[in-house]
Amino acid sequence: IQASTCSNYGARLGGNCDEDTPLNSLSVYGDTKIAAESAIFNNCEGVALRVATGYGISPRFRSDLMVHEFIYKALKEKSMLVYEAHYQRAFIHVNDIARAYIHAIQNFNVLKGKPWNVVTENFSKKDLLEKIRLKLQDFNPVYAEVGKDLDQRNYAVDGVRFQQSGFFGTRTVDDSINEIIEAFKIIIKERSVYANF
Repeated sequence: IQASTCSNYGARLGGNCDEDTPLNSLSVYGDTKIAAESAIFNNCEGVALRVATGYGISPRFRSDLMVHEFIYKALKEKSMLVYEAHYQRAFIHVNDIARAYIHAIQNFNVLKGKPWNVVTENFSKKDLLEKIRLKLQDFNPVYAEVGKDLDQRNYAVDGVRFQQSGFFGTRTVDDSINEIIEAFKIIIKERSVYANF
């Protein structure tokens, strides 16, 4: 079972990406995940789980993932400049990611030989920031009308195929914002320890 990524879709205009959407990686990270998928499907009957951007509290908390990064800036800086606020991303709670791997192990013979999108929600950056602002009302995101984000990933993902195999997410971003806020109140001074940069 390969830990692949929805980042394989890169930048897509219009419609949700399903497992048959041509891949369009924008990074070495995505390129290596695509190469690993090819190796698995060309050499054995494996399963590739294309996992959405994770969020939520875990023993190895990642403060640099989009939901966490936005909440951190809302707490610490009270504002942030946002380029291309309409860009979309797919999300899934870390507990549901773990459940997805258990589902893949338990249903390996049904899932083998294919990639599967593992996603529970899609939001634009603006939609996500407005959800955070409902919880942290002194937060003021500024939406730039010109300029580009360094991260050009822009995709929404269709997770229907994996749902049809019997997997359904149990957590939402709305459920989780408060728990992430509380976690950051504890670790905010030590943020670099919890990031991959």
